[in-house]
Amino acid sequence: METGTGAGVGAVPRGAGPSMCGASDTAHLCQIGSNYPFTDPYGYRKLTSMDKPRDRVGTRVNLTLPDEVIAILDRMGAVTGAGRATILREFICESAEGFADIAKALEMAQAKNVDAFKVLAKTIDKSVSDSQQLSLDMKRTRRRMRRKSK
Repeated sequence: METGTGAGVGAVPRGAGPSMCGASDTAHLCQIGSNYPFTDPYGYRKLTSMDKPRDRVGTRVNLTLPDEVIAILDRMGAVTGAGRATILREFICESAEGFADIAKALEMAQAKNVDAFKVLAKTIDKSVSDSQQLSLDMKRTRRRMRRKSK
């Protein structure tokens, strides 16, 4: 028998009711496999869906973020309709190449290779160049939109 709170005498079968440990109102491992709603610390009601296949694959990472960051993510989510994790995932995935270059530079620095600075400088130069190009594209788009609205 698969259980939600561990095997043994008095074990609760997985999905056989909202089994919460203690008085906690947050998600807990004993809810995995159930479809009972829970409330996170910020008051959002969620439905556990661990039984359903995920549309994304990869390793899950838990982050503890300051309240200011959560507030910003919530503002972005309200406008885009995306969740916090989706917003962060997009930022991180888009930055993966830069992270890889930084990791390479750190490994070189650990090996006392002075070319680590060259790798970091190249990464920063590419980031600046890419951001300037993006800025130009945005200005061009804005000008086109203003012309159309007149």
